[in-house]
Order: sequence, then structure tokens, then C-alpha cells
Amino acid sequence: MSHDLDNYAVSCATCNRARKRTYFPIGLVAGRTGAAVAELNATEHPLLVNPTGPQGEDPEPLLRFEGVLAAPRATSGHANLRARTIIALFGLNEREELLRDRFATIERVWLNFEKSRTGSGEPRAIAEKRWSQLQSAESAQTACARAFAQLCETRPARAWQYYRYAVEYSPKAPRL
Repeated sequence: MSHDLDNYAVSCATCNRARKRTYFPIGLVAGRTGAAVAELNATEHPLLVNPTGPQGEDPEPLLRFEGVLAAPRATSGHANLRARTIIALFGLNEREELLRDRFATIERVWLNFEKSRTGSGEPRAIAEKRWSQLQSAESAQTACARAFAQLCETRPARAWQYYRYAVEYSPKAPRL
């Protein structure tokens, strides 16, 4: 898999240059050079995901979010190892820009959640539309937004705590 050119296009420039470079971790023995991707996946058990192309894999089943922090969904096995590798290799819980984006996402999701519950008329309709947009695949930090939206619906008191952390983190955050 390290020789497949698709593996160089699946992360942002920061991750490719500063973190991943030519490193492509695998769970088993390296396959033969020139083998088909499907064969390599079967023999190497890659630890990173390739979310693009016809054989693309969504990383969301591997990762969950507790507030702004990424964590493995699986508690053991290959899926857990893959998630831990992705989190560590790409610095998902260490990079300031990612944490800042996730805090901002939590703020936006919470404010639209509240407005969709308590508002009326056009402001409520706009908030409901924005609530959906924040969770769409086209939005930044989609997995974080989806996890936080679910928390808003199932454990609003806990979601409120994360919103408060987000406000404290960002002095320019909108206040309720």
C-alpha cells in the first residue's frame, strides 16, 4: 500500500508533509510491490483509511468524538488499533487548529440546537436548516458535529457542559 499513489492524496498538506510523509502503517506483513489494492488490503491490513475513490472508506465508523477529542469506537482489535494509529499519526487531539475548529463547531451546533428548540417562525426554521447543514458531509468537522448533535438530543445537560467549555476556550464565542 505504501506504493499506491492514492495514499498520498488522502490527507491534508499539513498531515502529509509534517506527519505521514511516506509512512503508511500496516497491521501485518507488507504485500508484494505491484499487487492490486484489494490484495494488499487483504494481506497488509492497513491502519490508515483512504476516504477517496471507488474503494474509499469512511473513517467515522472507526472514530467517535467526546467533545472535541477523537477516540476509538472499538475497545479492542484491529479497528481499535486503526483508530489509535489515525489519532496519533495525524495528531487529531493535539493540533491547535483542529481543536479550535471543533470548539467552534460545538458552539454553532449548540446555538442552532437551542434556537431550533426554543425559537419560532423563521428564526427556528433557519436554525433547523443550519442544524442539518452542520451535520452534512460537506461541513468541516462533520463527525464532531454529528456526535455533538446526538449528545444534544440525548444528554442536553452534558452537551451544555461542552458548550460552556467551548465558550471558555474561545473568548469571541457567542454568548446565550
